[in-house]
Amino acid sequence: MPTQQEVKKVTGMIRANKRLSWSSMVFVWFLILTIRLNGSSVCNAANPEYSESTPPEKVLTILEEVVGLDMAKYSAELDFYAQAPFLYFDVLPQEDVKYILEANESKLEVICAFADQKLRSLNIYINDGLPITTQPTTIPLEMAKDFLDKYPAYSEVSYYSTMRSMLDSVEANKNTTKAVGDIKLEVTVTASRTDFRWKYCFNGVEATSKCVVLNFKDGFLKYFIDTWSLYTIGSTDLIVSEEEAIEIAMNAAENYSWNVSMGGDNPPVTVTEFNIMGVFETELSLGNYPTKDESRGGNPLTLYPGWCVKLYFDKLYPGNVYGLSTGIWADTGEVNDISTLMSMLGYPDDIPEFPFWTPMLITLIAFLVVAVIYRRKLSQRRDER
Repeated sequence: MPTQQEVKKVTGMIRANKRLSWSSMVFVWFLILTIRLNGSSVCNAANPEYSESTPPEKVLTILEEVVGLDMAKYSAELDFYAQAPFLYFDVLPQEDVKYILEANESKLEVICAFADQKLRSLNIYINDGLPITTQPTTIPLEMAKDFLDKYPAYSEVSYYSTMRSMLDSVEANKNTTKAVGDIKLEVTVTASRTDFRWKYCFNGVEATSKCVVLNFKDGFLKYFIDTWSLYTIGSTDLIVSEEEAIEIAMNAAENYSWNVSMGGDNPPVTVTEFNIMGVFETELSLGNYPTKDESRGGNPLTLYPGWCVKLYFDKLYPGNVYGLSTGIWADTGEVNDISTLMSMLGYPDDIPEFPFWTPMLITLIAFLVVAVIYRRKLSQRRDER
């Protein structure tokens, strides 16, 4: 790599209006571009010392440098450290760390999980007193900004800069929803908690498992979650509409049955006949099955668009079943799951009073009534003539 002195010498010649050959000019721009690229990579790289640390060491660094705990006043006891062969969703190596932090009138319990050597979650439990911190603010919005200002120095991902900038237009202590590109931010404020949640969102379809979360309680960080880089999007094709998904779910229900245990040595009862009244919920999201064997493509961390259609019956059937839930891949139309909806408290109160086709029936009846009236008036006019 060329030295800074060499670059200064050549650029100084340019400033002095000295004539350079074409090859010299190309060399100058190559030098400048090389320095810029190397400088950019240095700025975006994680702290090398942190990257080479063990998960327990990383936890202590994050608590002090990012969370803002005054670690000089705490004694830290490594209570638990679980390493591989533990796997995150049967795919990525996972390591779990638990610390007990004690100081005068303050005792904290910190539990962290790493997946593929990346911090996936950090939970802080206050067992006694209050946390001893080095940061002056206890305003959740400012604490979230401070966290995202500091944490990128210990992470190799780029999405934190966008998430941080989204906070600049957020008002403190106010519920907010906004989106930038494929990132959707939801801020939820309650009496004692404030939750900042960034989710992947494509054309309004959310992947709730692909997220970054900062949750604050009573002026201190309660937990941090980052699964954004762990999940990938397998497809964003939407070839199945809501109406088509409902039709597919209704057809799949025709051949569905379930068994109900009768207890003791009695044989189970198979329910094959039931009356579907309509649809009370449809949802489109990005997801997959949580196990490697059941997941689409053999990887539960790859997400696909899918419909969830919930059908309701006219009454409770054996097994306290009041409906069916059907999963349909929105990019293929394939039914991937169908299961019963049960209630131990009787028939649910939130079930629609009328079937889903009632509005269409009312519209049709209204149209027929208007048509009949119009024909009668038209007939009366002809008779008068």
